[in-house]
Amino acid sequence: MPVKIASIVVLAAVSAGASAQIVTLTPDQINGLDTNTASFNNGDVEMIPLVGNTPSTFNAGGARLGIDGQGTNNNAFNDPDTIANNGNEEKLQMTFAETAGLTQISWDFSRAELIEITGFSADPGASFSGRNFDPNGVFPDLSATYDSMTGTLAFALPFNIGFGGDLGFLDLANASASAGVSLTLMVTDTY
Repeated sequence: MPVKIASIVVLAAVSAGASAQIVTLTPDQINGLDTNTASFNNGDVEMIPLVGNTPSTFNAGGARLGIDGQGTNNNAFNDPDTIANNGNEEKLQMTFAETAGLTQISWDFSRAELIEITGFSADPGASFSGRNFDPNGVFPDLSATYDSMTGTLAFALPFNIGFGGDLGFLDLANASASAGVSLTLMVTDTY
């Protein structure tokens, strides 16, 4: 199953000594509603879609970010053949300026056995909020683990969650853990 990203939130300082500002990036801002978009850069973060380690192009969807022509869903990041770690997983690389960091990712109608975000310089302080239960009202035990040796945050979305436009959120309390580094979001799934 896929992860359908609805927004990416960045904490950015306008200039040295200035107060920080929250920048919410939606799929249509990132992909420009064009399937030829191979990267996005607003000065705070550069985003590049990858299949394996090969640059690709974003989908043109305005509501969900993904990669066209790969896997089971053009409006999502997924594992096309559901074989974990064989090199064809869809990824999102996010390279942050020294003065910016990741604070939130939201999704809807998503399920994945394993989502990993690699490259953190410290524990990002992950928690979950929003609509995080399946259509039958069951609340999964959502939790993330951080591996300080590899800088990897890992979690699962065990149900199709966020139906009807309701979003689930990965909230990151420590934006400095991604400042000045490249993060890679990868979805692997055997469903």
